[in-house]
Formats: sequence, C-alpha cells, structure tokens
Amino acid sequence: MFVNATYDRDRKTVHYFDEDGSETLYIGGSFAWRTNNPGNLTKPGSYVMDAAIGYAQRTSGSKSLFVIFPDRASGQLAHQRLLKRVYGNSTVKGMISKYAPSSENNTDAYVSFVTEKAGVSPEDIIGSLGEDKFGAVSAAMEQQEGNVPGVIKQLGKPVQVQLRDKLNQPFASQKIHVKSASDNFATETDENGDLPWIFSGLLGREVSLYYDREQGDLEKIGSFTADGAASAYTFGSPYYLLSARPRVHQTELVAHPAMHVVRAGETLSSIAAKYGTSVDTLVRINGLANADHIYARQHLRVRAAHAVTQSNPLPKARPSTVKPASPVRVAVADQREVGVVHQRNPESGHPQTLVSSPTLELSGAIWCDRFKGSQSVDTLNPAFKSCVEAFFAALKVAGIQPVVNATFRPAERSYLMYHAFQIAKGTVSPDKVERFTGVDIDWVHRTADGEMDLDASRKAATHMCNGFGLRLNSSRQKVGRPWSSRHNYGAAIDMNIPDFTGKNVQDAHGDEIAIKSFADLKAIGQSYGVRFFPVETMHWSDNGR
Repeated sequence: MFVNATYDRDRKTVHYFDEDGSETLYIGGSFAWRTNNPGNLTKPGSYVMDAAIGYAQRTSGSKSLFVIFPDRASGQLAHQRLLKRVYGNSTVKGMISKYAPSSENNTDAYVSFVTEKAGVSPEDIIGSLGEDKFGAVSAAMEQQEGNVPGVIKQLGKPVQVQLRDKLNQPFASQKIHVKSASDNFATETDENGDLPWIFSGLLGREVSLYYDREQGDLEKIGSFTADGAASAYTFGSPYYLLSARPRVHQTELVAHPAMHVVRAGETLSSIAAKYGTSVDTLVRINGLANADHIYARQHLRVRAAHAVTQSNPLPKARPSTVKPASPVRVAVADQREVGVVHQRNPESGHPQTLVSSPTLELSGAIWCDRFKGSQSVDTLNPAFKSCVEAFFAALKVAGIQPVVNATFRPAERSYLMYHAFQIAKGTVSPDKVERFTGVDIDWVHRTADGEMDLDASRKAATHMCNGFGLRLNSSRQKVGRPWSSRHNYGAAIDMNIPDFTGKNVQDAHGDEIAIKSFADLKAIGQSYGVRFFPVETMHWSDNGR
C-alpha cells in the first residue's frame, strides 16, 4: 500500500512510496488518473482528507493543492463522502455549480453530461438519491473529470551503494559500471563515494559493480542482492597494500580528526571552515535537524581520521590484486599504528602492512549526544506533518494540548539505540553486531590481554540505554532497527495526550465526537491519518506501525 507520494508537475509524474520500501511512478495519463483522485478533490482548509498521502499543484499559477490518494478506490470513497457531507442538501445542478464553478468549467455542459449519464434530474436532491443513483452520479462526475490511463513503472526498492577504500575513505569521483541481467550502464561516484540510487525493479535482483580503471579495464568490486528494504551497502573497493617498515613509531592523528567538540560561540559554519568541509556535509553526517542548533561540548563528526606516523610517513597507496592472508605475528615494535593489520604476503612470504578501517570509538554514554533526533513537528515529512497539524488543531479547539517527545530520528541513532538495547539485554553478543555506514563505534570492550570483556561491553551499552531513555526492564519497550522505524522517514510521532476524556473533538469528517475512552481518541486520530501503534504507549504514525 502506498503511504506517501510526491508530484513532478513538469514531467507529469507522481512518485509513490510503498510501506515496504518499494517505489512506483505513474507517468502521463490524465491528472485524475496519476493522482488516484477521480473526483479531482482539492485539499480542504480545515481538515486533512481521509487517506490523503500527498498533494499536487496542477499548474504553476494554481493556488489549489489537489489530493493524491494511495489507490483509485480510496479516491472514489473520498469523493462520495464529500458529495454526501458537503452537498447532501443541494440539488444535482446546485452541487455541480459549486463543485465545478463556471469560472473554471463549462458548468451547463457538466450538468447535462452528469444528469444524462446518471439518469437523474438536475433538481434531484443529492441526499435523497438512492445508492444506485448516487453511485451513478459519482461515476459520471469521475468520467467528466477525466480518467485516461498512463504508464506505471515499478521501480522496486531503492538501494544506496557507497564505495570506500581500505583506508575507509570515500572512493570519490570514480567511474563505475553497474551490471545486471536487465541492464548495464556506466556511472560515477560522487565526492562521498556514493552512487546514484539503484532500483531493483529496473535492474533485477542480482547487481554487480565494476571499477573502470581505464578505457574499459574493468575490475569487479562486488555484488549484492537488491531485493531488501531500502538499504545502504558499503563495499571495500580494491585492496591497498603497503610494504612493512622495520620500525613503527608512535601514531598521532593530525590535520583532520574524526570528531570535533563544540566550544561556546562556535557555529556550524566556523567548524566547517576549520575542517575544509561544508555545513550541509556536517548536517548530513551528524543527522542534525537544524543547522543553527548546536551546543557547547556537543561531539560532531567532521570526517574519518587519517592515521600517519611522526617519522616514515605512509608511502602513496598502490592498487594490488593480492588478497590479504590471515593475520600473523610479525616482529615489529609494540606500539603499532591505529587501524593497521600486519600480515604476510601469501605468495612471497614477505611481511606486508594492510591499512584497514579507521579508529573506532568505544561504546558508551557519549554516543547518546550523536545523531540527535527531533521533537519538532516541522521535521516530519510534509504529508504526515499536515495530518499531525490538523489533528493537533482539532485537539487544541477542545482544550487538549499534546506533549511531543520525538518526531524525526536519524537512522544512525536508531542503529545505536537498537544495538545498545540488544547488547544490554544480553540478546546479542557485542562482537556480532554489524557495522553501519557513518557510525564508527566499537561495541567490544576488551581486557588488558585483548580478550572481549563482555561485562564492560554490556555495562557501556546499558549506559547508552539510560542516555537514550530506554527502559530495559519494561516488557513494553520496543526498539526498531534502523530504517524499520517510521521515525526514520519522518512519519511517526511519540507523544502524550493528557486530559482528553470528557472533551468533544471534531474528527476529519466534521463530526463532533465525545471522547469517553482512549479508543475514541484513537479513532479521531486515525480519521486525520495519525494512527496509534498499540505495541508502544506513545507511538503514533502514518500507518500505525
């Protein structure tokens, strides 16, 4: 079922988003067909129309926003409800005169078409028509509004692929070939090593990536299965091997540390200038909801750290096709470089140094200040935001003031919350947690001899749970995986709604409901498109999950 939609007026295309992560395009055809809005209903000013998942501006000069529905049946039902509720006491002619005013339509021709098709009189009262006649009037109006099918293109589920080298640096501005059974095309990574979105519906299930070294010399990077929910894949692009040196000196992190601790008076602009990056990049990699809201002692990621030595700096990395062997002990100094694994070349037996991942930061309460979520309704996606605002407006009229606890939550924060909860509960071992792009956390705390310290790892995870406000001893506490929560899509809100019993609240259909129980409140919220999730005590979303 589609849960959100956007409209591209220039391309005459509606982009639909399914609750399972799939995406679909409705291209061409009539406007009513593209929007699943057979009655061409516009957005009401006083409430959110039931089942609306988006809005479309039909022309550049139009002040009206037309409703986008998840399917034609929903659009038809909304049309019929509108006719009965708004025009129930009007004649057929009077209804059409208001519904399709002469300033925008040939109203007389509209009336003649509908009455002839439906077999009714222009003076018949809408509310007095039998179901058959009423249905015929509705169908004739839909036909008059136009329903010319266009093209439906199933994009499938989008996959974001990021390529990073063995220094964990972006494999930026590199030519990449994407191959599958259905298509084969060349593209290029951006400055962050990201490829354009890849859609399973266009490429098929199995997708392979190749690095174009020069003039068609393709080296396979890896393959993946593009049939999961919207995901992010990170491939270690070609290995970079460096010759071992007889002595490794003390490592220091220079030039560009991975984290910056905000000082009083600093702005995101000044921090970006200091590290040679942009405000947009800092907002993106830290999951900030507002570029103007940072605070002293806040930890911000600025980019991955670069490890260099005080003497014998690393030589320029060169590509190699030699596959790394299992780590073995090599006679070098005790102090080794951060993120460096010493190995032997499996063919020559000579020692080599494989530069691997960057320094990871141990888990603990400090991570609770990273990738902050939001409590603002403004950070919700536009479709759900309008639903929430309409629901809140109705509650406010009745003297009810909701207390918002959470709205948008970055996927990185969901990753931290989910795995901290699992580790603290003992559900998963810290060394079994998968990595998440952009979150350089080490869940494994170790003893002096390098063995995993399970107690310390769980204790750190417990501190994180406390910082996140997670109730470890509550059976009702649920924590979703990243991208499984509607919070990650700006389509959920956690809130308390106090003192609602005994109040009269108008639902989205214009009916005034006397609230006797929480069930009444849930029904009113659902009429506005804000659905309660029964598994959690405060969670409301666009689809009730």
